[in-house]
Amino acid sequence: AMKTECSSSTCSVSKEECQNRCTQKKAWRGVKVRTAGSKGRGLYATEDLGKDEFVLEYLGEIIGHAEFLRRSKATGHRYLMALDDHEWLDPSRKGSVARFMNHSCEPNSTMEIWTVKGISRAVVYTIKSIKKGEELVFDYGWEPMGRRPLNKCYCGTDKCRMFIEDWAAFDPNNPAAHRT
Repeated sequence: AMKTECSSSTCSVSKEECQNRCTQKKAWRGVKVRTAGSKGRGLYATEDLGKDEFVLEYLGEIIGHAEFLRRSKATGHRYLMALDDHEWLDPSRKGSVARFMNHSCEPNSTMEIWTVKGISRAVVYTIKSIKKGEELVFDYGWEPMGRRPLNKCYCGTDKCRMFIEDWAAFDPNNPAAHRT
C-alpha cells in the first residue's frame, strides 16, 4: 500500500494542525547515538515512544542503481536503503542518525517508504512501545546475495536467526535473482 503525506494541494487542514506531515514538519522524536556493545554504535530513545509513532527520517545521498552497484562492490558497504527499483539512499557520506539503527530479528521499529510532495522518503516508525533508554532496531530484511558470506547477527533475541540475511526471502529456484 502506498503511504503518502498530506500537502497543501491534497489537504484542507493547515500544515501546523495536520497530523500527516511528520516528515515535512521534521517532527523527529528524541533519540541519541551511543555505544551498543558488540554491534558498535546504536540509536536509543531519549523519551518513551508509543506504538505506531513516527520517529525520524532516514536521510542519505540519493543515488541511482548503477552507482549503487559500483559503491556496494567497491566498498562491500551494504547499508544502502532502497527507495524504489531505481533509487537508493547512501548515508555513508551524509545522512541522519537513523543510519546508526542496528538490525534485530525481533524489531521494535520499521523502515517505511512514504511519498512526500511526490518524492520517495524513508522514515522510521515504531511497531511497539519503546521505553526511554531502549535501543531502536529494525529487521534489515537482507536477502542472501549470491556467494557473499552471510553477516552474523548480534541481536541476541529469542527469535534470532543467527544471520542478518532473511532466508525466508531467498528463492532457491532463482539464485541469480539474489546477486548484485
